[in-house]
Amino acid sequence: MDRLKSLSKLLTLILRHKPYDFGVKLSIDGFASIKELVEAVRRIPRFSWVSEKDIIHVARTDEKNRFELREMEGEIYIRARYGHSRDLNVRIKYPVVRVGEIRYLYHGTQKENLSSILREGIKAMDRKYVHLSATIKDALEVAKRKRGKHIVLVVDANRMLRDGIKIHRATTRTFLVDYVPPKYIVKSLEF
Repeated sequence: MDRLKSLSKLLTLILRHKPYDFGVKLSIDGFASIKELVEAVRRIPRFSWVSEKDIIHVARTDEKNRFELREMEGEIYIRARYGHSRDLNVRIKYPVVRVGEIRYLYHGTQKENLSSILREGIKAMDRKYVHLSATIKDALEVAKRKRGKHIVLVVDANRMLRDGIKIHRATTRTFLVDYVPPKYIVKSLEF
């Protein structure tokens, strides 16, 4: 794995799940000082090469748009846009999707989870939100992170919105919801 991809994975771990294990402080809206983050990352011997420029480069070139940069009072801050662990005290205000904006969204998982999902719905588990993808391709990529037979669940997002369930837009390709009740899962696609 190349150095920048490894750095991206480490930033994801720190900013989404374990900032305090690395000595990084997050603001209530999830931002960390890049200077502080560089210091934390460089304490790990295989990341001693990391600079602010490297972190900024990773954030700006991430194809999933997982990171957000912001300049405040002359200093640059970074946050993970979504995917935070439930127990982190991070509150990000996401735009709410309106009825008619989207028809279907997709959730990638393993086939072995299908029967419980059809009974109990899609739960956030240890995350703050259930993640839904804008495309089947993106959802399948999520499913493939784990071993087993992969499926993509088709979720009737517009019906959820009409029924008053809030769906938040984290990025153009990633949507967040507290929970997907089983009745909104309209199909499962096997891969």
